[in-house]
Amino acid sequence: MAERVYQRGEIVYREGDKGDCFYRILSGSVEVTVDAGQSSPKKLTTLGAGDFFGEMAVMAGRERSGTVTVQEDGTRLLELSAANLSDSFSEQPQIALELIRLLGGRIRALSADYEAACATLSEIKAAVAKPRQQTLFDKARMILTYLSGGKKSDNRPSEEARKTSQDHTRENPVASYKAGTVLYRQGEPGKCMYRIHYGRVGVYAAYGTDDELKLTELAANQFFGELGVLDGEPRSATVVILDDNTTLEAIYPEDLEELFRRNPSEIAMILEHTSGRLRKLTEDYTKVCREISELQ
Repeated sequence: MAERVYQRGEIVYREGDKGDCFYRILSGSVEVTVDAGQSSPKKLTTLGAGDFFGEMAVMAGRERSGTVTVQEDGTRLLELSAANLSDSFSEQPQIALELIRLLGGRIRALSADYEAACATLSEIKAAVAKPRQQTLFDKARMILTYLSGGKKSDNRPSEEARKTSQDHTRENPVASYKAGTVLYRQGEPGKCMYRIHYGRVGVYAAYGTDDELKLTELAANQFFGELGVLDGEPRSATVVILDDNTTLEAIYPEDLEELFRRNPSEIAMILEHTSGRLRKLTEDYTKVCREISELQ
């Protein structure tokens, strides 16, 4: 680990650079952009003291997905080398938990921006295809849809699915599910996170409504549900089982630190998964923003 000091306007790294370290901001702030070399770069976020950045390229072994520019004179950054991460995390697992929490917060914020961008893109495409003014009937229908929850149908889990869900406890953390089971819904409290041992799950925003959006699909050896568990916020999406006999292991928050201490490789797997989700979401969001820009 090494502490470095930057001045306003300095580039920490550029989009496309090799990622062999990541950073924690000790003081000051940085701005993250994509398409920095283009005429209209897209600002993704501004990060401040306590935030991490650059971890996606390190965890995935890929090039930098964005450009980071220092926003304040005297900004202090702690540089963490990829080569020494396992030792650091096994000795201080709380650092890994904090990093996952911060990644989760970024996923939540970017997910909201992505959903809004997708809605805007749909409206623009609809206007291009059939331009017309919104009628009083349209407005009334939107209000009724909102008040009724906008559901196409009642997609709640069956009695059998609820019983299976109840079998997931700390004493019995592994359970299997049928395709179509709604494991949990957007807005519900998060009691545990999950690791997929077999099968697939789909992660949806606004599931069962006219605005339903499939955010991602996850398979064996991937994790999900960590956001609600680690930051205490309600579930940010609905998870639906896609394959019969999908087998999931529940991981409870009180067991995480000890799990990381016993098996540091679990840290790398969860961090790689979380960083991968953030990277994919960043790519999808950027793509939608480009489409909006081209249509306007």
